Amino acid sequence: MPQPFWTNYVKGVVKQYAGDLPAGKKFVFQAVFASDVPLGAGLSSSAALEVATATLLEMISGVVPPNPATKALRCQKAEHEFCDMPCGIMDQFISAMGQDGHVLKIDCRSQVGSPVPMNANEVVVLIANSKVKHELSGSEYPDRVAQCKAATEVLAESFPEVKELRDATMEMLESVKEGLDEVAYRRAMHVISENTRVEGAEVALKAGQFEELGKLMVASHNSLRDDFEVSTPELDTLVELAVGFEGVMGSRMTGGGFGGCTVTVVKKAQADALAAHIKKGYKEATGVECDIFVTRPGPGAGPLEL
Repeated sequence: MPQPFWTNYVKGVVKQYAGDLPAGKKFVFQAVFASDVPLGAGLSSSAALEVATATLLEMISGVVPPNPATKALRCQKAEHEFCDMPCGIMDQFISAMGQDGHVLKIDCRSQVGSPVPMNANEVVVLIANSKVKHELSGSEYPDRVAQCKAATEVLAESFPEVKELRDATMEMLESVKEGLDEVAYRRAMHVISENTRVEGAEVALKAGQFEELGKLMVASHNSLRDDFEVSTPELDTLVELAVGFEGVMGSRMTGGGFGGCTVTVVKKAQADALAAHIKKGYKEATGVECDIFVTRPGPGAGPLEL
């Protein structure tokens, strides 16, 4: 009997942990997976499954990797090798390294995650699921990787210190604009400006400046929509409904795009009214009932005592 594709996420993680067992031993277990993370919504359901599986295997074997980053990287490798998805490290890192009341700033070069406090009991995160998943050819992610690599190569010809787009500045990019095609230029512009926004978001969060954080979120969404081109009309509608509503600091799409969810930072007192506003407006605009839930940053995967 053919097994569903999602089992590859489990198999891949088992393969990564098999080396922890004594010679000649293998994992044999029965497990039930229960989740309230929406599938295909850009909320890292695959990484949640991988990291939960890794946590289970650590409990079975009694062998825990030296740090959560190693656990996350094993899960990323599982997705590369068993699911043919050349994903980055963001989803696995937050699933393995999340801390209560904190967001996670990730340095993809050094592979270090740094918790950043989100200290405001009066502020919550409202997640709106568009419930739309556009049909893709499967090349959208690899295409953008290739476009960013092409831009990096052009930049490196003039600026040898540029090994990746994170090393470049907007001034550098403008100086080589004529050597880039229009798409590669916009992809690079998004990445360079987004890195700047991440640094700004860290400063804003540490200072408790949620209004400034919100401005960066909206700018991020606009760049994802216009320059990286991974948004959709449905995601744009959700953001437009949120921005400008009383108590909203900012809103943007989340995940890999082409459908999925938006995240909105809003004052807790206005969260219910915002949810009703978005549900009504989204149904009128698209004919679809969106799902909404309110949350705050919580801890990553760990064992539960039953």
